[in-house]
Amino acid sequence: MVFPSLAEAANPTVDSISHAPAGNPPAGTVTFTATASDADGDLQKVTIYVDENNDGDYADPGEQTVCTTPPSPCSVTRTYVAGQFIKYYAGARDVAGNLEFSAIPAGTFTLGPPLLPAPNLLSPTNNFTVLTTTPALVWGAVPGAVNYMPNISAIWSPAGGSGGATSIVVPAGILSPGGTYTWNVRACSDVACFAIHPWSVSWTFKVSAGGIDSLTHSPDPVFETTPTVTFTATASAVAPATIQNIRIQVDINDDGGAPEFTFNCPVSPCTGTAGPFAPGIPVSYDAQLTDSLGNLSPVVSNSFGVLSVGGNITIGAISPTSAIEGSVRTFTAPVSVAGGNPGVTSCEFRGTSGLLGPMSLSTIPCTNCTTSINYTFPSDGSFVVWARCTNGVETQNGLGVTINVADVGGGPTTVPIGPIAFPNPLGATSFTDLVKNIIDFLFTMAVIVAPVLLVIAGVIFMTAAGDPSRVSTARRMLLWTVIGFGIILISKGLVEVLRAILGI
Repeated sequence: MVFPSLAEAANPTVDSISHAPAGNPPAGTVTFTATASDADGDLQKVTIYVDENNDGDYADPGEQTVCTTPPSPCSVTRTYVAGQFIKYYAGARDVAGNLEFSAIPAGTFTLGPPLLPAPNLLSPTNNFTVLTTTPALVWGAVPGAVNYMPNISAIWSPAGGSGGATSIVVPAGILSPGGTYTWNVRACSDVACFAIHPWSVSWTFKVSAGGIDSLTHSPDPVFETTPTVTFTATASAVAPATIQNIRIQVDINDDGGAPEFTFNCPVSPCTGTAGPFAPGIPVSYDAQLTDSLGNLSPVVSNSFGVLSVGGNITIGAISPTSAIEGSVRTFTAPVSVAGGNPGVTSCEFRGTSGLLGPMSLSTIPCTNCTTSINYTFPSDGSFVVWARCTNGVETQNGLGVTINVADVGGGPTTVPIGPIAFPNPLGATSFTDLVKNIIDFLFTMAVIVAPVLLVIAGVIFMTAAGDPSRVSTARRMLLWTVIGFGIILISKGLVEVLRAILGI
């Protein structure tokens, strides 16, 4: 509020003094703010006077607040309890000592009870669709509240609140079918709900427009072998109207003529069965609601085609048709499905020995794609393989092909051709084979060398002519030849005996 000065223009002027929250605030903090001005620009200080115990002198400790830097605006915040009566005013002084005051008191108020917490909303829940234009709003109780003030989209708040109840029914004429609204509520510490307490969060709800809510058929898709198809419609009516009839009509061939099947239900959901249907035949169906007031809802329509079973999946031949033993190779095959039928969802890599592994699809479901697998043949040879695929309705085998797998080594060791043919003793795959090959090698050499040594020893002996040294040489050669050949022969026999005993 503004208080014009009664002194000359050079005197200071108290322009305003107020408190916040305004009116009779709830118990808690209150802020006082005063503004002042001086035509000479020499305003020195502004003082806020607050009588907190209603004794009229404004001079008790803490009841005066002085502002000098800057003097205006001047603010002070105090904390009060419920029921406390407060009076206040402001004064302004310039450098020359001129002093002016606002009205005394400039304002009064009585502290109300503390702020109440916001209620918790319960129903209708956020984004819920109600089936009536007169729904009940429900919220949780707040301790200390004596009344509640609900609000709907700022278009409706009941005079006098809810009367202390934690629910209220929205009267007719406020909401409209198909409309979307927000609602919230605040608790009140007084019956008239004059004291301002915080609002709850806002939730949104929609009033149903009524009619057919959903229309479906099952199973889906429908095949020529499907014995029956179930048609289902759900509907709702907006109160005060109720459901009188839900009608489902089925039109075979989708020719727009009289429906071949009609189902009527007094409640929701409404179901009916029909079938089987011939392949390639389009089937359309629709539903409509009639409520108790005679209102007809818009017609909701749907349709499906009847699919053939068998021979709809085509799988090409596996490629490539060659591989290397022990090496990973990618094998692929083209897959296609006749139009309108379910796409392939899985494939297998198969051979005459059975399942070799699952195959992947470039797209799922696949109507025109490629199936593939990374596979390693563990041995060489020729193998017949093919792809097998399914779409959940039928399973087909692709064309079988022969995969030629090349050998990369590791077979029997070949014996070199030459004047003396014997195996390389290192051409072994285990320690026992290595020992055996070495003994065999030494035995082969002994068989070749021993006769030669015997012949040489005989020649030396026969030509010694009684020479003791030559006879001794021939005797030693003969002896060591026999001993060496015997050792090799015994070793070979011992190795064979041990291999037979140990099974290695």
